[in-house]
Amino acid sequence: MSHPLINLDSDFARLQDEGYDIEVRGGYFLVHHVPFLGKDGKLQFGDLRINLRMSGSQILPPTVHTAYWWKERPCLESGDYIPSLGDLRENADFGNGLLPSFMFSLYPDNGMYKSYYDKAVSYYNTIAGPALHKFPDALREVKARLIIPEEESSLNYIDTNSSKSNLSHMNQLFKTQRVAIVGLGGTGAYVLDYLAKLDLKEIALYDGDEFNSHNAFRAPGAPSVETLESRMSKCEYLASIYSNMNNAIQWHVEMIGASNIHKLYDYDIVFICIDSNAARNFITRNLADHNVSFIDSGLGLFVTESSVGGNVRVTTAFTGCYDHLKDAFGDLDLDNEDNPYKTNVQIAELNSVAATFSVIKWKQMLGFYTTYDNTLNKVFNVGQLACE
Repeated sequence: MSHPLINLDSDFARLQDEGYDIEVRGGYFLVHHVPFLGKDGKLQFGDLRINLRMSGSQILPPTVHTAYWWKERPCLESGDYIPSLGDLRENADFGNGLLPSFMFSLYPDNGMYKSYYDKAVSYYNTIAGPALHKFPDALREVKARLIIPEEESSLNYIDTNSSKSNLSHMNQLFKTQRVAIVGLGGTGAYVLDYLAKLDLKEIALYDGDEFNSHNAFRAPGAPSVETLESRMSKCEYLASIYSNMNNAIQWHVEMIGASNIHKLYDYDIVFICIDSNAARNFITRNLADHNVSFIDSGLGLFVTESSVGGNVRVTTAFTGCYDHLKDAFGDLDLDNEDNPYKTNVQIAELNSVAATFSVIKWKQMLGFYTTYDNTLNKVFNVGQLACE
């Protein structure tokens, strides 16, 4: 049975019918077993990697002329490098078993390839031409079946954004992660927006409230009047949107308290995005007692007659690093209702800021970003737009 991509795209079907050994993996289109001549004139085989452009399951025409190559640099029968392949540059690991050695720059006559078929055949003929002339029997060796493995992924369609930027190998950091978001107001909704774009093992949502009009002005997206009048829970509303992209989302219409706090103990990271000091103190105290990693965020805003001021706070805690929590947002054993975060002023772009730095911090912890910031409590001054 043909893979759905083959059924949908005539380029791949045509290449398959003509006997090319092709594969789709991790946002790349691959041509395997391409014959070529090495510097010594001996017959070898290499692989082509071409970035895919997609919209959902639809294949879009290529917009770049370059392609990646795994193996040594192909030669003419004279032993000279094939000149029409243009500049060659070394490239890093793309993940998914893709280890290109070079990037080729082969311009078509009209400046752009009309289809993946044209691009694949052009590169194939240029690279394989000298080998097929010297070893005509090699043509029989490139006949092979199509291989498009069903990759295990929480994403409902291929992440061609990562492959376009050659970041697919970095996404392996997320595949085993079980993540929870406690509180789906403005900040929690933005955290979900970012996490839904990652191939995670689980994204658990916890919130017991309805999604009402004021939430629409804090969260990403634009719900209709009819949606607001349906009075869905925040969990149901947000899960209905982001499950279109990611099937790892599990939602729980409940507030975290003494009866269910144990549900958070097994997650790799917990994002706490709530505005109740009493609930925050209870949750963080219990997570710290059970050595659970978490990132808590809050907005401490005040309103004057003419402006808004205050801070955005992001606090990180993990095994062995919990002592700073009292300084971050007060004594964990007290309710602290005098805390400035109790004002509960929420503004969408500041909710987004809190979510953005929370997710960046988590990705730093995983090693996704090169520089790891050891600051466990960051406070961003809204008026100065600077980190204190």
